[in-house]
Amino acid sequence: MLDEEIQNKELLEKIKKGDEEAFEILIKRYYNMVYCICLKKLSNKDIAKEATQEVFIKVWKSINTCIDPTYFISWLLTITKNHCIDILRKEKNRKEREISIETYENTENIAIDTSAHQNINNNLKIEYINLFVKQLPEPQRVVFQKRMEGWSVQEIADELNCPLGTVLSRFSLAKRKIFEQIKRNNISFNDL
Repeated sequence: MLDEEIQNKELLEKIKKGDEEAFEILIKRYYNMVYCICLKKLSNKDIAKEATQEVFIKVWKSINTCIDPTYFISWLLTITKNHCIDILRKEKNRKEREISIETYENTENIAIDTSAHQNINNNLKIEYINLFVKQLPEPQRVVFQKRMEGWSVQEIADELNCPLGTVLSRFSLAKRKIFEQIKRNNISFNDL
């Protein structure tokens, strides 16, 4: 089992017992990820910061519903996405009730520039892939990381002193497991 998984498991057990220090560690570990998702979904820094805090309040209150620590990240992502949807729904309802020029002018200020939007989206993709790569068994993780660093299959086989077919098999398994994680967690890079 990976160190991060063990740490998450221990943290979750402590948090379930009311350990606030463990919860602070958890917040530090996942704050940026949650904030980036909120910013991407809500397109406003102040609202995203507030939403991030609200997500962690929900996590604290409902931590006992996270039964399997290995799926903590998926559980956290679900809470984050749902909270952003709720905020957007409330905002939409508010706007429908307040039909005025002032409201229209304020909505124009919510948009972020395209380059910042693209950078956030790219960072989220990289963060998701890294999280899923960390969950791979070590032989597959090593091969996958070396391929992503630009190593050829032959160079990896030589470095690890193993047959070419083994390297290809490990890389294929790693890709399949990452794809399954993306699918299982219902994550679409298009709508992050």
